[in-house]
Amino acid sequence: MKFSGIAQKSDWVGILSSAGCILHCLAMPVVVYASGAVLHQEHTEWLDYLFVAVAAGAVFHSVRQAHSVGVKLLLIGAWLLFSVGVVLQPAFASASVLAYAGSVGLIAGHAINLRHCRQCKVHKRQVAA
Repeated sequence: MKFSGIAQKSDWVGILSSAGCILHCLAMPVVVYASGAVLHQEHTEWLDYLFVAVAAGAVFHSVRQAHSVGVKLLLIGAWLLFSVGVVLQPAFASASVLAYAGSVGLIAGHAINLRHCRQCKVHKRQVAA
């Protein structure tokens, strides 16, 4: 199997989407309050689910190429935590903590996978071939 760089791209997509999700979740209440507008949560729920879908794709591609079982488990576990947090957030406000923790876990998992891919001799041999 030839290493095509998909894992590296998916890791960057995962890092950027998770960071974007954290910024969205932290900034949205401030923007709504500062603008004086009354936005219903339904208007931004689609964006939360978009972040879940993008994260799922990034995790899927990264896990397929990852060689470390620990990184695979971290990415899958963080995505599950993030997804559960997003799904439960409308019913339980405290579930947003799960989404934040999952986002941080996704950033960490993708960063570790990027670092591992750069150092992995298997990938270096496959790229050179």
